[in-house]
Amino acid sequence: MAEKKDTEIEITLLGLEENKNILEKILKSNAKIKFKNFRLFADNVEILFPSLSAKKMLLENSGSNEKAILEKLMKGGGAITIDNFETSGEELEITVPSFVQQIITAGLGGGMSMQTAESAGVIEKLLEFKFDAAKIADNRKTEIAEVTLGATKTEGGSRDSVVKIGGEKTMPFYFFENPPVNKSVISNDVFDIPGGVPKVVRERFKIGDKTDKEIMADPGEWAKFRVEKSHAKVVTIHLISTDPNVKDASVQDAMKTIAHILQSVKVPIVVGGSGNPVKDPLIFKEAAEMFAGERLLFSTISGDMEYEDVVKACVKHNQNLGTLVSMNPDDMRRLNSGILKAGLPKNQLAMDPFTAGVGYGIEYSISSLERCRLAGLNGEDSLAVPIISATSNMWAAKEAWKKNPEWGPREIRGPLYEAATGAMALLCGANIFYSLDVLGIELLNKIIDSLYELKEEKKEKDYLSWITS
Repeated sequence: MAEKKDTEIEITLLGLEENKNILEKILKSNAKIKFKNFRLFADNVEILFPSLSAKKMLLENSGSNEKAILEKLMKGGGAITIDNFETSGEELEITVPSFVQQIITAGLGGGMSMQTAESAGVIEKLLEFKFDAAKIADNRKTEIAEVTLGATKTEGGSRDSVVKIGGEKTMPFYFFENPPVNKSVISNDVFDIPGGVPKVVRERFKIGDKTDKEIMADPGEWAKFRVEKSHAKVVTIHLISTDPNVKDASVQDAMKTIAHILQSVKVPIVVGGSGNPVKDPLIFKEAAEMFAGERLLFSTISGDMEYEDVVKACVKHNQNLGTLVSMNPDDMRRLNSGILKAGLPKNQLAMDPFTAGVGYGIEYSISSLERCRLAGLNGEDSLAVPIISATSNMWAAKEAWKKNPEWGPREIRGPLYEAATGAMALLCGANIFYSLDVLGIELLNKIIDSLYELKEEKKEKDYLSWITS
């Protein structure tokens, strides 16, 4: 680079072409910029205006005449070409006014493909630091609330065990920041009527001499199957028959079903409604009173439901409440804030930001789940609660259950589809899953176990090895 040669540097500013004349005049003035020991990586050099904060600083430090020019320039500009300049390995000199020097210096990190030897050294030094996880963890303002599902007899309920979800102090599986408090758990789905379950799923609901039809005809037997076959730690009873558009079962019928489930199994219970905005709050309120102290989780309250009476009942009778919105953290924030203001303690609240299936919007769910978890950890109380993932919703996708030789056997495809959907939600922070397929549940449980086993590794990690290796 020591020899002299003819070339060009193109200085580009975004905006109006009319500013080109102003820039040409500026570049003819007599201030100087020198780059020593420079490295030129391209034939053309682009200079972009700096960030808004840098622009503000330039204006504050400029005289009145300079401000007038700068304000015009900040509306944009054309391209300037400087011909026949001299390059060398020791020094590059460009003649411009001093305040334009500030613009060029600020622009070096943007479009200019030029780097001084000094700046290269600074970049190398930036990589020489000790990774201190404690400092990162200290920046978290809030921990996720810990919610307890189920209550033993000594606690005022009738369960043999309880399950705790939430309690995280960091993002999922950031074990270098903080160890997890509670492992994510799967709640096994049971429906009060057997309709709507894909055949490929039904065929696995068999135990002993009982067929899938016999098991699914009785929610209590179905719940027992879940505990005995899938070793369910939590069971969800979905009261879909209460929907006016399905069977319009009464609130009293729903109470009988819940009582039957509580008598059939002794694990914590999630009570799911039909999604009807009128019927579900009535069911949740009645169940909260009738089964006081059981620490049920009512799933879920959406934004179009009247929830004040449900909240009062949950507070009075020590029950938990779940909320639901469709992949919109702002809506979730508003709904949860309203419920917390109505009096529900944060440690009795969980939220379902909605988990879409693989190929049906999972990327939007990932964004929503992670935004909710980050916001909660960074101090937003309304989002600092455990996350629900209704993973079994993915069975609405025909790719999970439809016969198609080109897609492979659905007996394997379906469970993989459900487990993959659950795994995505798990990595984004989901604390409890509502899952359906026997094999899908088994696989997702193995994924959960294998990831949480990582916390047992005590070896110090080199978290920069992926950069330096």
